[in-house]
Amino acid sequence: MSDLKERRAYAVLSDSTLQVLDERAMSRGMTRSQFLRWTILNELGIPQEPARVKRRTGDDK
Repeated sequence: MSDLKERRAYAVLSDSTLQVLDERAMSRGMTRSQFLRWTILNELGIPQEPARVKRRTGDDK
């Protein structure tokens, strides 16, 4: 999703809702977009393994 489309999609959500989404996403190692996609697909009955965001560490070369 482009940044503009993503900003428009999130514009209808309150700050507190966005904060909860971010907290839940971070607790699962996901971005907000990944968490929403994962949640929606699971609600539709299409189980998904939680996506994990690869975090770069100083050891990555």
